[in-house]
Amino acid sequence: MESSTEVANNKFKTVLFCIWVAAAMLLIQMGVGVIGGIVVSLLSVFKNMGGNAADQQAVMDLLSGKMVYIELAAVILALIIMAFWYYFGYVKKSKADGSYEQPLKKIADVRFFALMIITSIAVYSLAYLLNNFATFLLPEAGEKFADMMQLTFGGNDVVGFIAAGIIGPVCEELTLRGIVLKRSERSFGMVGCIILNALIFSCMHMNPIQGIYALPMGIVFTYVCYRYNSVVPGIILHILNNSISFLLSRFINTDNLSNLIWIVVFVLLALGAFLIARQMPEFKGNKEEEQVCQLSAE
Repeated sequence: MESSTEVANNKFKTVLFCIWVAAAMLLIQMGVGVIGGIVVSLLSVFKNMGGNAADQQAVMDLLSGKMVYIELAAVILALIIMAFWYYFGYVKKSKADGSYEQPLKKIADVRFFALMIITSIAVYSLAYLLNNFATFLLPEAGEKFADMMQLTFGGNDVVGFIAAGIIGPVCEELTLRGIVLKRSERSFGMVGCIILNALIFSCMHMNPIQGIYALPMGIVFTYVCYRYNSVVPGIILHILNNSISFLLSRFINTDNLSNLIWIVVFVLLALGAFLIARQMPEFKGNKEEEQVCQLSAE
């Protein structure tokens, strides 16, 4: 039986580990971004650019055009590293001790996909409302966020979507709902690990606009992954959410839609997701009690 001091130390170490994992993923991407930016700048110098103001603007234009490819390379590298970390750190060990659960068996259900689609739209609606609220309170931060997103996509929607809409979400989910959740759920239980995961998810975006709406997103994604004991639902939800955001921003002028419409959409779809989840075995019972029973049996 662990003493209260040992339990507290274990939780503290868990928090530090989880923060370190998220920071490692960000540092990998930032490192590739910095190196890529330096390489592009040096190449522009060799082309006799960078002397006067016009040349400096040409460098910035070149960087903007190449940034989307640099971002793609960064998320691919981070994804590879996090995928290996998650597999060898958790999946392989689970297979070895016989506790691994095949995710395909859990998601082979029409209700699962209905839940994913409805939940992702509900979460996006809430995120859109919170984004409007945050932008209203912090207009300068909203402008910087818009400029950052424009720089990230760099005018190439296809590559930008692959990086930010598919590979990025998979990388973040393997990191947070994979490594971080697996490490934190035994130390904190359901509520604690969800809060920790959501806070890290919010902070790792490193800007107040995304940080505000990423918090409820992190709560929902983590809860669903916790109940399914799998990172797959989080990956699906994250990709759907980012895809909805990308497609709506390109094909629909959402500024013409009032906040009331988004509130109605959120309430109705959140209720629908709740009703579907009530019928699914993954959301019934107490997972923590099941884990205690398993440990007792072992």
